[in-house]
Amino acid sequence: MMDKVLKSKGELPEHELLEVLLYSVISRRNTNDIAHSLIKTFGSLRGVFTAEPEKLKAVKGVGDKVVSYILVLAKVFETVAQTSVNKSYIKSFAEIKDVVLRAFDGEKEEKFLVIFLSKQYQVLSTAGFSDRKDMRVEIDVQELVRLIGVFSPRFIILAHNHPSGRIEPSEQDDITTRKINMICDMHATSLVDHVIVGDGKVYSYYQERRLDEIKKTADINKLLNREI
Repeated sequence: MMDKVLKSKGELPEHELLEVLLYSVISRRNTNDIAHSLIKTFGSLRGVFTAEPEKLKAVKGVGDKVVSYILVLAKVFETVAQTSVNKSYIKSFAEIKDVVLRAFDGEKEEKFLVIFLSKQYQVLSTAGFSDRKDMRVEIDVQELVRLIGVFSPRFIILAHNHPSGRIEPSEQDDITTRKINMICDMHATSLVDHVIVGDGKVYSYYQERRLDEIKKTADINKLLNREI
């Protein structure tokens, strides 16, 4: 079965690729039917690898072992994707838009992404935050400060998604932007944009000049007493 993949000169159908992957964990069974069922249920390989564990187990033939295998592979793919991004440069809003749309493509849960850039706008690293508090996602400020210390970025781009599809910033989004901007100011780096992603569209605090307003009105003493 592996020879089929290695000898293939073109793209294989998604169900065949998934069939080969599943064979590694359930080698004594016909994985073709399971692969077909997974693709049919979730629509694509991306859908399979971003599906919730309980929904995966609802597919006939998929047990805990297969679910664990899929979750591990999903994490591997995510890490590889981030590594490839980390070798790139971001020098325009078009490039920011491309990166964040790819990062949140198919994401059903609200998450934050922080991109660390060098003085030459090279992506030094990225970090995702998905901790939740009071029914909303938040950024671990201590971890963010630690990462700033590790990578010493000159610039930072903040991005998060709105699973609802609406990209208009909320009051809480403004509070988050002010606080992250304050943290950047305190650590010799600069927040260059906060981008909100929803339903294939983006909202840019920088493009809408909202970031300038926030930077002008930031009150550090007041913000220190508020939570993201």
